[in-house]
Amino acid sequence: QNFQYDLTGTPCLGVIEGRTCCYPESLQKFFPENEAIKRMQAEAYVGVPLLNSSGDIIGHLVVVDEKPAAHAACFAATFHENFRAGSNFCCSLYAE
Repeated sequence: QNFQYDLTGTPCLGVIEGRTCCYPESLQKFFPENEAIKRMQAEAYVGVPLLNSSGDIIGHLVVVDEKPAAHAACFAATFHENFRAGSNFCCSLYAE
């Protein structure tokens, strides 16, 4: 079933703007107002834009986990996507 929702205040916003986004840990600290992230008890997020054959963004694919992601795996996915597609990327770490 297709659905739509407001992406303001979500990690998906950067992905829909064309960036691969990676938050390997502390996702709730980056998006403290996002109720869906809280409900899922999400800690890690990786999202990539989905492009059609013309290079237009037609959606996004994300992986969300309730446990922190292995840093190496998250960064590898980000860099792989960046170099493969030539897209922009963002990557965030939360340091206390």
